[in-house]
Amino acid sequence: MKKINLISVLFVSIILAFSCSIPDSWDDVNNDAILKSGEKHLVPFKSDFKITGSESTTEGGLMFQLLYGTGNATHMGKTGLLLNEIITMNQNLVWTAVAEVVLTGANGDELHFTYESEFDVSEFFAGTSDKIIVAGEGTITGGSGRFEDASGNIVYNGVFYPMEPTKSIASFDGEIKY
Repeated sequence: MKKINLISVLFVSIILAFSCSIPDSWDDVNNDAILKSGEKHLVPFKSDFKITGSESTTEGGLMFQLLYGTGNATHMGKTGLLLNEIITMNQNLVWTAVAEVVLTGANGDELHFTYESEFDVSEFFAGTSDKIIVAGEGTITGGSGRFEDASGNIVYNGVFYPMEPTKSIASFDGEIKY
């Protein structure tokens, strides 16, 4: 009886050994282990927003602008936008802006980043355009919830309508590690 049990165990062990998959390379094993370990990795980030409200004041050569919006972002779903920027105005009509941005997902997790941009407002002030095209680059600085220690980079593109701010749109695309 012991021989039959020993032969059965040996037979089952051989079948299990041959049925297990063997990885093509150790790289596959390492990549799977990294993903399963929860280790942070860089992934694409894309978002699009419609501006739903704005407030601004000027003091000297500075404009302080607060924009609100709603949209969608990868890794966040439906998302709220709060953009707080300081614009340096000058007479050559190429202005610069620095901004702090907070995106808030439906679950309350926040993603924070900053950006800098430079944009030409001459066509708007000449009356040949009703919009200002804005572009810049930024850095993801963290957040809350699953984005608490997030990092990465973004590229900002926007179309701002100074006379009708709620027609304005913005997008933030790049890579995020969280």
